[in-house]
Amino acid sequence: MSCPSHVHCWFNRVASGAFYTKGKNNLPAFGWLEDHLRYIRKKEKRLCSWRRLETESTSPSDKRQDPPSGTDGEDMSPEELGAMTEWLKHNLEPSTTVTDYMRRTAGQRMRLIREDGKSVGEILQSDQRLLDAGMIEQDFDILRPGHKTSLYQTWETFAPKIVSYAQITSPAWSEALQCQKDVLVYSSDEIKNPASLLIMILFRGRSGRKGACSVVNSLRSSMDVKPDVTSVEQYCKDIEKEDRPQPFILVLGSNQLSPQQSFVIVERRPILQPSLMAAVDYCFKCHYVFDINYQPQCKGAWQFLQSEINEIDAVHSNTISAFRVWLVNADTGVH
Repeated sequence: MSCPSHVHCWFNRVASGAFYTKGKNNLPAFGWLEDHLRYIRKKEKRLCSWRRLETESTSPSDKRQDPPSGTDGEDMSPEELGAMTEWLKHNLEPSTTVTDYMRRTAGQRMRLIREDGKSVGEILQSDQRLLDAGMIEQDFDILRPGHKTSLYQTWETFAPKIVSYAQITSPAWSEALQCQKDVLVYSSDEIKNPASLLIMILFRGRSGRKGACSVVNSLRSSMDVKPDVTSVEQYCKDIEKEDRPQPFILVLGSNQLSPQQSFVIVERRPILQPSLMAAVDYCFKCHYVFDINYQPQCKGAWQFLQSEINEIDAVHSNTISAFRVWLVNADTGVH
């Protein structure tokens, strides 16, 4: 039995409309084709957004300022600077000469890092004294004059505020840090260690496409906790660079808030620090001096030290901006 011609015409119109119908009267187009195109456009938009976030966390957006002019070795010839660098490879004494030569060769070293893109390993091969006591701090002071002791000068005031803010926004922090003591009974010195680690929780970074990373991942990307019987020498030999990007903090002891020893690991070399707070400060300075991009998982914590403590290039992340608002309100008595 054949279908009437008007039935064929009706079926063709319905089939055509189901496939694609042009929009009109300010209404969008619809149909199978338009639905599929809309899905593709949304998917591409999400991919572009993800790519932008990944680029922000790994691109040279963390790159620091150019080497400052007027450094001590600026008026010296390349031959003279080369002779000093060579001398430093073979001499540890006198310490005053070592310090002086390191200061004079700082400008050359900064240009190799920032302009020639030398890796940390390459710099330490040519400037072997850079990880000696006080040398990273000296280079940082040349890059950012007057900020070498910023954390030590401000942390006694900042630390209680960091803890108070955490009590409001992340009340489970004491469990995450295995805090065995009521924060209210901490002395002004004791509270500095919890505050040093709380920034890793309060200002943690991103974890790929999943948004803010977990507290565990933020802490792990910035530090490692091992028993106090751990052989640091063997530990450094066993480090996998891909799994554990450097620099990072290593603490030995059963409690990360009161470690027996604190180190900063740079190119598998352990740099002993007098306290956990000092380790956090030294690790930040290593990132800055060697011009190393922050790890995405703990990027916010280092940006907090950069922007709020050392006053370097203001950062406008959501977490840091929220803390600034809270801090202003707390200082003015607004709740």
